[in-house]
Amino acid sequence: MSIDLSRFHATFFAESRQGLDAVENDMLRIEQGGANKETMDAIFRVVHSLKGSAGSLGFSEIAGLAHEMESVLDKLRQGAFEATPACTDLLLRGIDRLRSWMQAAEGNQPMDAADGANIVRDLQIMMQQAPTSAKNVPSQGEVKSAGKQRYTVVFRPSRDFFHSGNDPARFIEELGRLGEFESRVNFAALPGIEQFDPATCYLAWRLTLTTDSTPDAIREVFDWVSNACELVVEPAHDRETLVVEKRAASTESRDRRKNSRRADFNLATLQVGTERIDDLVNLVGELVITHTMLRQSVQGFDFGHDAKAQSVFLQLERNVHELQERVLSVRMMPVNHVFGRFPRLVRDLGMELGKAIDLKISGEAAELDKSVIERLIDPLTHLVRNALDHGIETPADRLAAGKLAKGTIALHAEHRGGRFVITVADDGRGIDPAMVRKRAIDIGLVTAEEEFDDTRAYALVMRPGFSTAQRVSNVSGRGVGLDVVGQNVRELGGSLEIASRIGVGTTFTLQLPLTLAIVDGMIVQAGGETYILPIAFIRECLQILPGQVQSVVGQGFVINIRGQYVPILKLTDLCGTVEGAPVEQPVLVVLEAENRVLALRVDELLGQSQVVIKSLESNYRKVDYMAGASILGDGRVALILDVPAVVKRYAELDANASHSQRGVVVA
Repeated sequence: MSIDLSRFHATFFAESRQGLDAVENDMLRIEQGGANKETMDAIFRVVHSLKGSAGSLGFSEIAGLAHEMESVLDKLRQGAFEATPACTDLLLRGIDRLRSWMQAAEGNQPMDAADGANIVRDLQIMMQQAPTSAKNVPSQGEVKSAGKQRYTVVFRPSRDFFHSGNDPARFIEELGRLGEFESRVNFAALPGIEQFDPATCYLAWRLTLTTDSTPDAIREVFDWVSNACELVVEPAHDRETLVVEKRAASTESRDRRKNSRRADFNLATLQVGTERIDDLVNLVGELVITHTMLRQSVQGFDFGHDAKAQSVFLQLERNVHELQERVLSVRMMPVNHVFGRFPRLVRDLGMELGKAIDLKISGEAAELDKSVIERLIDPLTHLVRNALDHGIETPADRLAAGKLAKGTIALHAEHRGGRFVITVADDGRGIDPAMVRKRAIDIGLVTAEEEFDDTRAYALVMRPGFSTAQRVSNVSGRGVGLDVVGQNVRELGGSLEIASRIGVGTTFTLQLPLTLAIVDGMIVQAGGETYILPIAFIRECLQILPGQVQSVVGQGFVINIRGQYVPILKLTDLCGTVEGAPVEQPVLVVLEAENRVLALRVDELLGQSQVVIKSLESNYRKVDYMAGASILGDGRVALILDVPAVVKRYAELDANASHSQRGVVVA
């Protein structure tokens, strides 16, 4: 009976990617002068383990490349040669190739063997260039001892050894590369045919190995399965051989107990597909909606005569709320899943542009919904590349400006007021409004007579097709990038703000919802319909007083709020609904997003509530200016306003127009 190894592939790919990410970050630290023996040993162990697991699962190309990288890494930790930029470049190329091969294997696609062969050739050339004296350098790994010695190796796999996709023969074959050996198999634990289970490992091996490697090097062969086997490595003497075998046999019961404890530990962590988590979140969302409907239906119920019913209902409310929080927390991940990819990006792009960059990352442990994190990758990549290309000056320009030759890019994340805030800051040249204005005039976006301030300049750099780059490169200059950032952030229900000082630097601030599953909303009514406005974008709510609203000739209405003229938009006009009977005291909800302010006129505020977001596109179709929908307690469907999109479109009215352009007062 053969074992289906494909069921172990998902775990292998996930764990290997995590390991390669760690290796990449460690390699970058070493390149920056942070090398130490512990780091080098950690890198070596990851690549060594990856080689073993890939070989066990039949991914020979991955195992072969990892083996060549392992050889170079071993020489590095022995001190045979230094981690020069050429060396780290080659190892990073190997990491990239391993990643791409794993992606191909995961999708059952062919692997690009040609590029892998080139990397293997370059690694072998590097090995040949290592000084021969390196053989005398002591290391924790495959170090040569004085002359050949005989060792007894007792290898007793755990009973569930096959369950993780391991094959004892592969480790014995790897051991054979260290020298000549004799092998004897112990069949003592083999049961009768009636009790035989083909998925259980009953065998053990006693090998006598003649080698010039050390015991540590022998143990390292089994490093990948060190927690799934009993291993004894001792000098081979006739008397001691018997002792070793007795010791191994006497530990069989202890081995079984240890395997039992290991099984308990493994069961403490389960890998669950994201589809199942999403289904669970949706079900809990339906439960929350049902609970809200139940709560509204019993509002007029008198619990005075049934205290137990009231207690049960309150307990239900607490349980539903706690269940919702617990389920949503399952999808929360540290933002370092995004931040962790930027050290390599900054290093490679900085070298390409001839710029020295110090990347500072903070707040990477702050957690955010997985669905939000996945959609943050592109916008944050654009912002970091923009900072590298447009923001940070060349070392010569920085020195001429009295700055340090090395520029700084800082990524920071934190929770702030119920929102998730990410800042991308650089200490570069900053955004020059005069340069932006000149470029805008050249391409006809503004006229020379128009007023132009910093806010207008920041809005223009976010415009599709706008670029101040003097030349088109593979990094920038085509007018795409920042507009993509703004669009992606708005689609997430977030906002983007820009702050910049010439010669000092630029900071982009992204404010995002913690999750896309729920939203704290203000429920409003307009034209007989009910809508939800995300509270995160609400600055204040006002009742219109006589004399506050003014008209702007040919443009619309504005309101003076503490000296700032804010454009007014009727929610009924936005949604195309028929305006109902005149309202005695309409309400203005002042919205703010991306440094823009807009006053939305509604008929009435109905209250605040935490609502479950339902996708319009999945259940109906895309609706302009709407981020989704929700089901209210009375069973009605309410649309959720896409505030950033609305503010971006309708706050273009020049609220700073001169008083001479304003017409009569509108009560």
